[in-house]
Amino acid sequence: MGALVRFSIVGLGYYCNIHDNIPDSSGLDVGGDATIKKMLSFWWPLALILATQRISRPIVNLFVSRDLKGTTDATEAVAVLTATYPVGHMPYGWLTELRAVYPAFDKNNPSNKLNAGSPVTKSHIKKFTFCCLALSLTLCFVVFWTPHLSEKILVDVIGVEYAFAELCVIPLRIFSFFPLPVTVRAHLTGWLMTLKKTFVLAPSSVLRIIVLITSLVVLPYMGVHGATLGVGSLLAGFMGESTMVAIAACYVYRQQVRTPPMR
Repeated sequence: MGALVRFSIVGLGYYCNIHDNIPDSSGLDVGGDATIKKMLSFWWPLALILATQRISRPIVNLFVSRDLKGTTDATEAVAVLTATYPVGHMPYGWLTELRAVYPAFDKNNPSNKLNAGSPVTKSHIKKFTFCCLALSLTLCFVVFWTPHLSEKILVDVIGVEYAFAELCVIPLRIFSFFPLPVTVRAHLTGWLMTLKKTFVLAPSSVLRIIVLITSLVVLPYMGVHGATLGVGSLLAGFMGESTMVAIAACYVYRQQVRTPPMR
């Protein structure tokens, strides 16, 4: 039902505000050079990234459960993960949408050339991104590190018992560090989308899964188990992914610097 409502709102907004304003064709100077091949090359890395993000949580649940060998502790750990995912995701999940800012406003995007009067610059985009990161980090540390506040949210909103809520405290505090890699990934992904260089993002999804599984295998030997193992491994996967995205962005930037401008 939620997906249907969202689809209806987006569809209505499109037909009311966008549909009649889209030209039948456009010149190369405003990005009108799209072909099926170019669209597929732009789309498939983003689809691969989304797919790896979707399978991360089931992989975590599987490894956490197998680590505790099907005992009642395993059931409890998976239950803690299920309760902490939505609460931990709230303060930083929206940062992913920062990837849409660059394509919408950056002047390197040919489709934005018609809107030459816009005052938005790269500096504005970076400042906006930093403010969003600061807000998210503040929310995370206030909500998850204030004594008894996260337990109260779990008890009053999720409806769990207080003893169970106490088991969620450490995993939720680990979620406090997610905003940084998520913001880096979103900001640089948006920039690469503007340049239509999404192909360099593909390795980041592979590295995320590799780091995630490696952490799930190695951390138990260091005494980390249960929900803490799951959330900690997710964080490691996020860090690996954002690091690879940063490396890809540096590679593209160096190519731009070395390539002389067309005259």
